[in-house]
Amino acid sequence: MARARILAADDQLYFRQFIADYLAEEDFEVHAAASLSQLREALEVHPTDVVLLDITLVADATAQGVESLLSDWPGLAVIVLADADQVRLAAEALKGGARDYLVKPIDRAALLRSIENILERQALHRDRESLERENRSYAATLARYDRAGALTAIQDPEDLRTRFVAEWVDAFDARGAVLWLESGRRLAVCAAVGELPPAAEIPAIDPNVEGSLREELAREPAAPFFAPLPGDASVNMAWVAIRDADGLRGCAALRIDDDAPPALEGLLPFVSIAAPALLRTVPHSRAASDVIRDPVTQAFTLSFLENVIRNEIETAKRFGRHFSILRLDLEPLTSLRRAMPEVEFGAWLAKIVERVGGLLRSADVIASETESAYRVFLPETDALGAAAIARRIRDRLVRSDDLAPVAGAARPELLLATASYPADGGEGPALEEVLAQRIQDDRQSLVHAIARESESFAQSLDTLLDRSSPGNPQILDQVASFVIDEMERRSRDRCVLFLAPGVELTAATRDRIEALQGRGLAGEIVLLEDRGDAATPPVTRVSIRRAGTRAPFLLFYGEGPAYGMVREPAATADGTPYFHTSDRSLVHHLAYQLQTDLGIALGL
Repeated sequence: MARARILAADDQLYFRQFIADYLAEEDFEVHAAASLSQLREALEVHPTDVVLLDITLVADATAQGVESLLSDWPGLAVIVLADADQVRLAAEALKGGARDYLVKPIDRAALLRSIENILERQALHRDRESLERENRSYAATLARYDRAGALTAIQDPEDLRTRFVAEWVDAFDARGAVLWLESGRRLAVCAAVGELPPAAEIPAIDPNVEGSLREELAREPAAPFFAPLPGDASVNMAWVAIRDADGLRGCAALRIDDDAPPALEGLLPFVSIAAPALLRTVPHSRAASDVIRDPVTQAFTLSFLENVIRNEIETAKRFGRHFSILRLDLEPLTSLRRAMPEVEFGAWLAKIVERVGGLLRSADVIASETESAYRVFLPETDALGAAAIARRIRDRLVRSDDLAPVAGAARPELLLATASYPADGGEGPALEEVLAQRIQDDRQSLVHAIARESESFAQSLDTLLDRSSPGNPQILDQVASFVIDEMERRSRDRCVLFLAPGVELTAATRDRIEALQGRGLAGEIVLLEDRGDAATPPVTRVSIRRAGTRAPFLLFYGEGPAYGMVREPAATADGTPYFHTSDRSLVHHLAYQLQTDLGIALGL
């Protein structure tokens, strides 16, 4: 196979022959032309990579002649051949778009080198264009996947079905789409958009009826196919079956543009990503777990939430997303249940769920495990955001009358915990284990005593200092240095560090904090001290007087462990008394007390 196709244009026969013989020896396919008109005729007939053009053929208008040639054959590479006294004309040719010029008599090695350089550049250009096309195609595919993945957060069945067909049409620039889902023994039309009959006029599909449509829908593995719209054979559709472990559960069809049909293989991933969410909207009685809502509280069922989480984990793995789960326990409820009639107790539970739901976003999902235990799914929420939502829920419920409808021992304790994907686990069971442990930690947390005793951050620190014990006076500096290392190591993770260093922070630690400014870290550092130096993100300076305390302290939380420490402003003969803790609930409580007292909001 020839290395490339060369067209030599020269009015001298011996030169054309020389070029043809020499380049043929180098495995090139060579054609020749004796004039500009023959050159153009040859280009019409022979696909050409490189033209060797004698300058005399376009000498009267060198630049324009080359430009005209390239305008008619874009991408053509031209090497100009000139005598020694025609170098000026050769320069004009380069201005017109020629790639190179050679001076006669032609040196064989120079000619071969010039051609090979051009071919190499052409190959690189083709590779770049191919990569750019692939990148554009990949970006378009990812955008389609993002659209399909976003549908999984929609919980309203009608909204989800309508949005699915609308997004599918937009993603493929189609003319319309129809969705059928299982209804008894048939597949009923659930949504239709675009240039199609109204949904009520599109027939249902009986998958048990013989015919080509049935055979295509039943094919395994599922593959997209072309078939007419039921009831209107003139409308061509691209079909995708929707299946699960139980078999065929539905199908979707896209009305295509006959002049530019989409690549069928691109349709299946979009539908596959959205399918689990669509199938959650299908009412059927295959198992008790298919019940979607608790009849008393109207919260979603735990089985429904588990399906949401499994689906979200698959989506998150594919698109690098994150989410959090919040667990809320009310205990004990035994006394309260005994003190209230059944109907009244059910209304009370529904009120609790309603109050929590009022603090959530539209994509969040609250589900009940038991009458005293609830889960909240928080899509696109990291540990910091989940902690903020948990705090809002705690504040709203504690300040309401709902937790104290009966005085005394009947008042239930409110326990909260959060776990984040993927920081706390890559699968649902692992996240549940983390939640169970953190609920146990919250049950034993000092936060319950502190919250009852202290109204301000300064009062909370005083209460904790009553529990302090003597220790190394440099402990604050050592811990601060460790935390800063952790923030740099996990620079993409959001976290918050509150640091009131007093006078003990070493110059080295201060320098490291200063060096973080302008680094683009996702974490935030709030320095509380009397210095008024300007700061840039992620560092913020706030006067220590606004905290209401002179005690040096440190609070750190985000993904992973939380940590808090406070020490007495002055040392004693036995050392410097300090209190420290890894109690997440307590650290979160102190951080939000401090934010309230400072009048700032972090973590959302």
